[in-house]
Amino acid sequence: LGFATVSDMTITLKDEARGFHAADLQDRKRIFGEHLLKHVPLIRRIHQILTDQADHKARENRILAELQERVNAEEAGAILERAINWARFADLFSYDYDSGILSLGSPEE
Repeated sequence: LGFATVSDMTITLKDEARGFHAADLQDRKRIFGEHLLKHVPLIRRIHQILTDQADHKARENRILAELQERVNAEEAGAILERAINWARFADLFSYDYDSGILSLGSPEE
């Protein structure tokens, strides 16, 4: 996620990692969200889909279909679950487990 560099056997934390470590929860969420959008193409794609929709919502099946063009169904589900969990921590988007709807707002909206 761009928080460190690796050279030979040495891991060096970048300033962003130090800032993340020192930040309060809300700033950590903001920093993490910025890094997700910058470094994780799937999360950037989901966020763009949600932004482009008038109601800022999309069915998980849409995202899974795109993923399944590249990986099998089981891997697609695991990848999407991980992306949703990371994005939820960063408050980038929400997911309603009952309906399978991703949204920019809270699941109840």
